[in-house]
Amino acid sequence: MSVDEHARLAELAAALKQRFRASNDPRDLDRCIDVYANLLDGPGAPGSVTAYVSYANALLNRYAIRGDPPDVAAALSAAHHAVDLAGDDAGARAVALNVTANARTAVYQSGGDRTDLLAALEAQREAMALLGRGARRPPAAFLVNLASRLIYAYDLLRETALLDEAVACSEQALEGPLSDGERPAALNNLGLALRARFERTGDHEDLRRSLEAQRESLDRTSPQSVERPSRLNNLANAWWATYLAGGVLQDLDHAVATYEEAADAATSPIVRSACLLGLGTARWNRWGRRKTPADLDAAIGAFDTARGLVPPDSPSAAHCALNLGAAYFARWRHKHTSSDLDDAIAHWEFARQSPTAEGEVTEAATSNLGAALWERHEERKNDADLDKAIALLSAAPTEARITLQPGRLFTLAGALRRRHELRGAASDLAAGAATYRRACTIGTETNPGVALQSGQQWGEWAVGRGALDEAEEAYAIATAAAQRMYRSQAAEADTEVWLGEAATLAARRSYVQCQLGDPLAAALTLEHGRAYLLSEALTRRERRAEQTRDVVTADADTITHAGTPAPVVYLAGVSGLRG
Repeated sequence: MSVDEHARLAELAAALKQRFRASNDPRDLDRCIDVYANLLDGPGAPGSVTAYVSYANALLNRYAIRGDPPDVAAALSAAHHAVDLAGDDAGARAVALNVTANARTAVYQSGGDRTDLLAALEAQREAMALLGRGARRPPAAFLVNLASRLIYAYDLLRETALLDEAVACSEQALEGPLSDGERPAALNNLGLALRARFERTGDHEDLRRSLEAQRESLDRTSPQSVERPSRLNNLANAWWATYLAGGVLQDLDHAVATYEEAADAATSPIVRSACLLGLGTARWNRWGRRKTPADLDAAIGAFDTARGLVPPDSPSAAHCALNLGAAYFARWRHKHTSSDLDDAIAHWEFARQSPTAEGEVTEAATSNLGAALWERHEERKNDADLDKAIALLSAAPTEARITLQPGRLFTLAGALRRRHELRGAASDLAAGAATYRRACTIGTETNPGVALQSGQQWGEWAVGRGALDEAEEAYAIATAAAQRMYRSQAAEADTEVWLGEAATLAARRSYVQCQLGDPLAAALTLEHGRAYLLSEALTRRERRAEQTRDVVTADADTITHAGTPAPVVYLAGVSGLRG
């Protein structure tokens, strides 16, 4: 290939790449890749670091759109050629290592193992170190990429220091000049790192900032951008985390709507599967609160479609198995078809034992499997199921994400309570009460819905044993959680959901206070509960009076008792997609 021919092809490839960035027409990207292939593989082609890096980036762009594994393999090969050609040139080697890290991360996403991810982080750190020798500020793209690798590494290693570094990298990138593409990417990674840190530490300021960063990232992303589905998914994840932290059902509705928009927009199988997992998780949870059959059907459909989009030996396969187990479990509780319970257990066993599963998935599968075995014990009276359930729940990692801990503890406490009722062991009584107390303590700050359930079940159990002081402690926690849930709702129907969860709480606590010899406190508790219900009724009447005369409304509102809460089952459907 002559020098002139080489220059002409290089100019053509650059022009096609530029036009693709402006139009997002995949035909331009295909032609660009073909030109680079001819440029680098043709007879006499000289090759260069810049050409190999550009070729690798184009292949990775196409992989992000279509998810074809051969593009990842070709990109990694091109990146390795670039590193070899760079030699001792620090600047060129840093650029080559940067694209190598991108390609290694894509390999990990497409079904690779932890060595691929750790190699990506090592390459990114080496690139940053090479740039640091010149005492220059690292390019924004390098800071964005390092933040991305650190977040992935945290998912694998669960070291909070990785999140702190990711936040710092993202903030450093945002302090300097950024292109129209780099700023939303930096904001996206900042939001992901802050949300992950909130889930580890429970700092609500991190959660607030996460939602703010994800919204701004999406606002700054072009409607035609290939990154838009990923950023819609990440915003939906932030809404989901906000719902879990506060129990505001309107936040859950925001999550559902945003996941649906993301799934509709996604073209890459990996991105679409992540969006569908999130959508299924949110609609499954909404079904649990409102019992709308369409939500459960939609959740099962989303999980099933996601399963068909991922390699069977990838981390996403375990993710799908975890969530399908939850859907089958929910349907079993709704219809009591024994095969659904067995299917749920089988899916959770697969997810728990998968060698490629992320830590979050393993933790949730362990807790869920314990809950399902407890339920099967209640149906079939096999003591081995109950003992295994308690062993699994007791052995679940103590360093589990903080949002998972209350539900696991609540389920463990219920299983210990049940075994104490069957066998009368004093150790189960003490452990059960202590576990309920811990579930309430952690849940009050991170998952008030679980704190409400835990306090009510604990109080009911304590009354049955005559432990009235313990019952008052439990009901006091449940009351505080219920009041927090009432105040935080934005819609009347959402408030009613939580009123239903705690319809008899005031009466139960009042009874305990009477038995403890404090009739004044009992009267105040009962009247406070009635006053809240009356306040809600008057508020609704005022709202109706403000409506136009031709709108017909019901004459009365009925609040139904939700009954004894089931064991908490967790999904792991909120896959963050990095910038």
